[in-house]
Amino acid sequence: MDDLRVQQNEALTFAIDYIAKLIPAFHTISGELRGDKQEDTVDLLNQAIEGLNLMIEIFNATADSFRENEEVFKKDAIEQRIQNMNEALKAHDDVKTADCIEREIVPFLDVFAKISKVYLDTQKPD
Repeated sequence: MDDLRVQQNEALTFAIDYIAKLIPAFHTISGELRGDKQEDTVDLLNQAIEGLNLMIEIFNATADSFRENEEVFKKDAIEQRIQNMNEALKAHDDVKTADCIEREIVPFLDVFAKISKVYLDTQKPD
């Protein structure tokens, strides 16, 4: 296996593990934004967004091989999801932010993790 593929596989393995922690964090944050806001909700949201940005970087660096197979991975669709989230954050609209998390961000992360697992399974030697 060439170095680039090894690095890609390592990045995807990291992403799968990280997403397994990031999705529950986003669910917690979403609930807090819908009415159970805590003192640290904004800090947790900012940390989760940093994690999301890292996952998008990994996605952009690794996902060419399966991007065209899933509508959720179309570049314009991803950019629109991020733009929607940014608009909600700029407006300080907690409910809209929670909606974006639940309807756009978490589904993207979930599908990215699942497709990454399938891709990695195809890379294993027989």
